[in-house]
Amino acid sequence: MEICNVNRFYGHSHIIKEYCGYSQKEPIPLAIHHGVSRNQLTLQHEHFSEPLFDYWIFSDYIKSNAIKHLGISADSLHLLGSPFAYLTRLLKIDENTNQERHGTIAFPEHSLPSNVITDKYKKYAEEIAALPSKYHPITVSVHPHDIKLNHHRTFLDCGLEVITCGDSSPFQINYLHNFIHFSKNKKYVTANSWSSACCYCMYLGLKLFITGSKPTYSNMKEYEMDDTSQRELQNICNQFSIDALPGFMSNDEQLKFAQQNLGHDHLLPPGALLEYLNEIRSSRLYIDTIKPIFEIHSKHIANQMKPSGPMLPLISDSIVSPNPQKSSFIQQLLDKAILYSKRIDSMTQLPNVSMVCISSINLPACIRALYISQIHFCYKEIILFTSEDITDDQIKFFPNLKITKIPPINSTADYSRFVMSELADHIDNDHCLIIQEDGFILNESNWNIAFLEQDYIGAPWPEVLELMNNDGSIGQIMKMDKSRVGNGGFSIRSRKLMEASALLDIDSLRLPTMSEDLIICHFLHDWFVSQGITFATLDLARTFSYESNIPDLKNNMETSFGFHGKHNKQIAESHLEAKFF
Repeated sequence: MEICNVNRFYGHSHIIKEYCGYSQKEPIPLAIHHGVSRNQLTLQHEHFSEPLFDYWIFSDYIKSNAIKHLGISADSLHLLGSPFAYLTRLLKIDENTNQERHGTIAFPEHSLPSNVITDKYKKYAEEIAALPSKYHPITVSVHPHDIKLNHHRTFLDCGLEVITCGDSSPFQINYLHNFIHFSKNKKYVTANSWSSACCYCMYLGLKLFITGSKPTYSNMKEYEMDDTSQRELQNICNQFSIDALPGFMSNDEQLKFAQQNLGHDHLLPPGALLEYLNEIRSSRLYIDTIKPIFEIHSKHIANQMKPSGPMLPLISDSIVSPNPQKSSFIQQLLDKAILYSKRIDSMTQLPNVSMVCISSINLPACIRALYISQIHFCYKEIILFTSEDITDDQIKFFPNLKITKIPPINSTADYSRFVMSELADHIDNDHCLIIQEDGFILNESNWNIAFLEQDYIGAPWPEVLELMNNDGSIGQIMKMDKSRVGNGGFSIRSRKLMEASALLDIDSLRLPTMSEDLIICHFLHDWFVSQGITFATLDLARTFSYESNIPDLKNNMETSFGFHGKHNKQIAESHLEAKFF
C-alpha cells in the first residue's frame, strides 16, 4: 500500500523497495517525482495533488525550479536520483555504448484519458517509416491508453513493429523492467518531443534524435506551457534534432546529459538509501493518520499493479507459409525467438563468415532457422537463396536478411549443383555456414573458433552409413572409410573448398547418390585432399553438430553447437522453447 499515486507510477515504489529492502508494509514516505521534464513548473502535480510534504526528486534542475517557482522549502526536496537509474543498478545493466546494437525504438507523444490524440499518428507513422535504412528496424512503443484506442494500427499499417511496456496502465509494476527489455539492445531512440523515455534510453547508451510531427490533441489547453518552459523545451528538441546528428553530441556526451537529468551522482547504495527512508518515515508521524484513507483506493487499482512480463511485439502480418498446418508453430517459435533476441546484450563477431540457406520450400521454417542462428552471432552477411517471392513486409522483423533469387530447387541434384558449382560465385568471404530448416544453431556457448581452422566441418557419420530410398527402405549400405566428417545440412566450409568444388562438372558424375556432402566427403574425398582441402577431426566435429547417436563418439545434442535432421527437429525445438522462456 502506498500513499501516493506518483509513487506507484512506472513501478517506482516497487523498484525502490526491491533495491534497498525497504519494508513492504510501509509506504514510501516521499512523493516520487513523475519523470524528466523541462517545464519550470515541474513537480506541481505532486505539490498540489499529493498528501505528502516531502518530495523525491532527480536532479538539481528540478530542485532549483521547485524552490523558485513553487515555493517549496529546500528541506522538503530530497535529491536522490531517478528510480529508473536504481533499476539499472538492480538489474546490473551496462550502459556501454560500444556493444553491438541495431535498430531504433520510438516513443511518440501519447494520449491521456482526458486528452486524446485525434489524428491517430498518421503523419508521424509515415515519417518514421520513411527514415533512412540505418535506423531500421524501427519498434514503436505505444502507450497502453493508445493501444486501447486502437491507435497502434497506424504504425502497423506502415510496416512498423509495435510494443507496449504495460498491458494495463503505467501503474503496472514491471513497466520499467519491460521498457529496459525492449530498449537496451537498440542503437537509436527517437521521439517527436523530449520525454522521460528519451532520457531513460540515453541512460542505457542509445543515441537520441528527435523528429516527426506532433500529434493533434482533443484538449490542447492541457498541454499549454509558459513561455520560458516552451523555449527551453524547444531548445532541447533543436539540440537533439535528427538534423543535428551526428555532430551535436557523441554517445558518451548524451550519456552524461542523461546522467545529469536522472541524478546519477546522487544515487545512494542500498544500505544508505534504506537508512535515509527509514529516518524520514520515523520523523513524519502524520503519515500514520492518513494511511487508512488510501487503503480502499489501493485495492481499487490492485489489478493494474500486477506485474506482467515483456509482451510479444504486435505485428500485422506473418510470413505466408505453403503449409498452413505447420505455420502456427513455426510462427510461435519465431515470435519467442524475436522476443528472446531483445534480451541479448552481446554477440560473437564472425566478420569472415557468411550464413546461408538454400531452398524453394518450407520458407517460413528456413527463415526461422536463419533468425535463430543469428541471435548470438554477427555475420558478414545472411542470405536466403530461393526461387520464391518474399516481400520486404514479410521479413521486416529480420532487416539483415538478404534474399537472392535462384532457379527452383526441385531435387537433391539441384541443391547439390548449386552448392558445389554456384555458391562460390555468391560468397565473397572466407567461410560459409550452411543451415537448413532442420539444421541450425542450438547451443551458442559451444562455439569454438577451431571450427574455422579446417576447410570442412559437419556432423560425424557412423562407420557404416545407410542410404535410404524415397519409400524409407535401405537403398545402399556404405562403409565410411574415406571420411566420417560429415553431414552438409549444417556445415561450415571454406572459400578454398567452395572454389575447389566449383572446378568439378557435377552433371558428369555417375554416383550412387548426388548428395553434395557425400560427394565431397566420401566419393571424391581423395581428390579434395589432393587439392589441399582439410577436414575436421571426428572429435572436433562431434562438438560442432549432431545428426545421429554414435556410441564410439559419445555425441549428443546438448554438447554440440548445432544439429541436423528432421528426426531431431522436435527435440531441438523443445530445447529452444525452454531457452527462449
